[in-house]
Amino acid sequence: MYKTIIIGVAAHDDMGADALHLAQQLASSGAEFIGLCVTTDAGQETGAATDTVRHFALAHPGVEVDVQIASTAAKGLHDAAVRHRADLIVVGSSHRGQLGRIFAGDDAAATMRGAPCAVAIAPKGYAQSTAPLARIGVGYDGGDSAAAALARAEQIAGTLSASVHVLGVVEIPGGGASLGYYGGGIDDQVAEMHHTLADLPVAGRTVVVGLATTELVRWAESVDLLMLGSPHHGLAERVFFGSSADALAVRSPRPLLLIPPAVASPEVAEAKLSAIPAP
Repeated sequence: MYKTIIIGVAAHDDMGADALHLAQQLASSGAEFIGLCVTTDAGQETGAATDTVRHFALAHPGVEVDVQIASTAAKGLHDAAVRHRADLIVVGSSHRGQLGRIFAGDDAAATMRGAPCAVAIAPKGYAQSTAPLARIGVGYDGGDSAAAALARAEQIAGTLSASVHVLGVVEIPGGGASLGYYGGGIDDQVAEMHHTLADLPVAGRTVVVGLATTELVRWAESVDLLMLGSPHHGLAERVFFGSSADALAVRSPRPLLLIPPAVASPEVAEAKLSAIPAP
């Protein structure tokens, strides 16, 4: 579970409550919550950002608040997470506002490149959910990043008395699976995926044929939290760098938790953040 959590609060989006609810579910006992509003303007917008977090603090006693000035929302989240030594950033899913845009299309991947900690995305309206995180799902392809996500899922499940389930996707380029055509060798790939999942110490294993993003969104209906490893390698890379890059972050019916690799140094993080486009 997580001890210091940054909660994204956007000036023009009422999604801080969704993020806070998810943060509370993922928090360790006695965790510190910090409501953060990022602004790219040191003038009038900073005053609006300050008002935003002040209202957020009044609505949610016990939550600290902060305003971060940065060239992009993604960089602001990164800088605040480093400054507060946060181990989790949580935002809400929305197309509107900077915090919405950074989790759409290539911006989602750019944010993850520079993330110094785990990133969670709460679906819109999640603040009204009363369901516990009883079933944790992990997108799994046998790679190191998937293994890291699974290990973290097992830790969270142990704390919450939840069960862990894994999904393996055998992808068909061009959407052949949706047409009922798999092409040669697909049976071997399916058998290999079953073999990959067979020895995992989890409660459930599912193998499907299709497009990774589509299948993950569909499968998410059966779990309470969906987890992926770093988008630098394997399944998450195909999702966040694919043609439907924004679909999972925006369309997932359940919270999404992304587990990035450790950032080697501030210099490395800064280099990765250079790929993030200005708003």
